[in-house]
Amino acid sequence: MALTERIASGDDLRTWQGSFPLEHLYTVGVAGERVLRELKDNGRLLGTRCPTCQVTYAPARLYCERCLARLTEWVPIALEGTLASYTVVHQDIDGNPLDPPVVVGLIALADATGHFVHRLGEVDGRPPQLGMAVEAVLKPAPERTGSIEDIRYFRPKG
Repeated sequence: MALTERIASGDDLRTWQGSFPLEHLYTVGVAGERVLRELKDNGRLLGTRCPTCQVTYAPARLYCERCLARLTEWVPIALEGTLASYTVVHQDIDGNPLDPPVVVGLIALADATGHFVHRLGEVDGRPPQLGMAVEAVLKPAPERTGSIEDIRYFRPKG
């Protein structure tokens, strides 16, 4: 079947049995490495500010997605914001049940354009409230490894 042919029914589909060896190595890139080092060493999140648009991106990136300007101004970002959305995860990546389920939030960071996805904690079994103020809970400095997991979770602020 050529790429330009349309599939009229499921009988027209073809499969090949077998396996395909695949390896994958994810790297965080230049900006991501600087952000994770700062988180590990100083317990701070870094963003970058566009000199043209005045937009602050967090986590940091090297180019503005609006005007494509190179971003060279690095700024600290408060590890707090407001809860924009959330979901409750009942299964792990392999389909195994999680007990207890994990609450994952979409956090609008206070000092930046953009959102941050991370676990929510200390919600004590009650549904999180959209718009509530949240703050990050970091691992103690000796336990940090330079991973996004150095932020244990975000909790309700106050």
